Amino acid sequence: MLIVPSTRLSGGLLTGLGSALAVFLAYDAVTSPSPLYWVVEAYPILLALTLSGTGVLLARGHLVADRYRGRLFAWTAGSTAVFLLLTAYLYTLLVVFAGNDLRPTPVALITIPTFGVLVGLLVGVYDARNRERGAAIERLSQANNTLRIATGEAVERPDRTALERAVCARLAESNAYDAAWVVRSDSGDARTVSASAGLDDVPGITESGDASAFDAARRTHSVQLVPDDTPADDARQNPLGTDRASMAVVPLVGADRVHGVLSVYAARQNAFSYLRDVFDELGETIGRAIDSHIARDALSRREKELERQNERLDEFASVVSHDLRNPLAVILGRAELLSDPRENEHSDAILRAGTRMETIIADLLALARARRAVEDPPSVAIAATARDAWATVDTHNCTLDVSLAENATAPANRARLRTVFENLFRNCVDHGSTTPHSHASGTPTARDAAESDAPSLTVHVGPLPDGFFVEDDGCGIPANRREDVFERGYTTNTDGTGFGLSIVAQIIDTHGWTISVTESRTGGARFEIRTNAAD
Repeated sequence: MLIVPSTRLSGGLLTGLGSALAVFLAYDAVTSPSPLYWVVEAYPILLALTLSGTGVLLARGHLVADRYRGRLFAWTAGSTAVFLLLTAYLYTLLVVFAGNDLRPTPVALITIPTFGVLVGLLVGVYDARNRERGAAIERLSQANNTLRIATGEAVERPDRTALERAVCARLAESNAYDAAWVVRSDSGDARTVSASAGLDDVPGITESGDASAFDAARRTHSVQLVPDDTPADDARQNPLGTDRASMAVVPLVGADRVHGVLSVYAARQNAFSYLRDVFDELGETIGRAIDSHIARDALSRREKELERQNERLDEFASVVSHDLRNPLAVILGRAELLSDPRENEHSDAILRAGTRMETIIADLLALARARRAVEDPPSVAIAATARDAWATVDTHNCTLDVSLAENATAPANRARLRTVFENLFRNCVDHGSTTPHSHASGTPTARDAAESDAPSLTVHVGPLPDGFFVEDDGCGIPANRREDVFERGYTTNTDGTGFGLSIVAQIIDTHGWTISVTESRTGGARFEIRTNAAD
């Protein structure tokens, strides 16, 4: 097997040969008896100097990569052989057959092979660079395919860890790259290698210097290419701690932060020179995928917390409905047996207190149920639900006016939407039947309503561009109290529980809606519910 010297050694030999030829030809010109001989020697000297300069470029690696030295040697040797044969042919013609004496002027015999060496070098360099260009195009195609597949892996994986491992494995298994690893920066300056492929041991990076590729990538949100000539003992620039050809440090850019970096290693020079934009896009894709996984994890935790909360609320509702209502029913039943004031003057007070306790328990139970999350609610007809709620409220001589279209709907739990209307209607009736100080009260008793001499009240349910409203033509709610009426327990009525509007607000919140209170056109109270999804 032919051993081809390195490009460095070959370049040195060519430099020495060219320099020696130039010196010889110059000496031949100086010792010539005719000054015109310099004209004859100028072209060969120029070729010798060109050969010397080409050797310098070859030794420094500016012409071809060392892996192509075999092809360069073959072209040069072949061309030199051809031109040597040409020189021999000319020598035979001029000396043997023509009888000329060329010993005093060997310039032609030197010039023709030298020109042959240069022609061989030129063709060899062209061939090597053409092959390098083809190989670069092939690597670029492989790299693009690898990055496209890695992008797909980032989108399809079920969690962040699986995503990082899949991307690293895909890059390391490709023909374009040799290793890849992800370094997270989850909190502060802490850094941990969370996934790797292609390396037996990847140490964690703890340097925080601004000059490091890691920090530069995080700071600039752009790919950092580690230089090929980075000193191996520079820990900030050489996070692997070993020699390498080239490396790209890719920031994983999310919506509002950099989640870490993806480092990709290739055992060749300039592996990433033409792929900076592609790796930038890969980093953004992985960053957005990590954002999605983080949001999904947070949503999953929230759903589990809601499930636990609903379980606790169910337990509370069970206690209220069974453990409190049953003893209360016994108390009220016994109190009714003592309802004759002549036998016991306190029986009427017991009945009123028991009835109030029943109302409080009912409100507490409604409040507990109102806090349950609403999942995938169906579309509910708003107008029909309002009329059904009106039929269950003791409205006395009040009037309901519904101007909503019959096909107007909103995604809602129908039972809870009905509770919203019932509590708003009770509040309107109680507010319109008494003085302005009794707004936001709890459920009024039938006796209070019967004794009221208030004029007829009209309650209006109408549409909004993004929801609906409930208003009355009563006394209204003072502006300085409108922010307080939804607070739990807030009431200015001694007979109220203060839970009515709090239940309304809680049901509205579990649907993802909003509610606000303002003044109606006639000066009464107006509640505006914005569903953001009403048809």
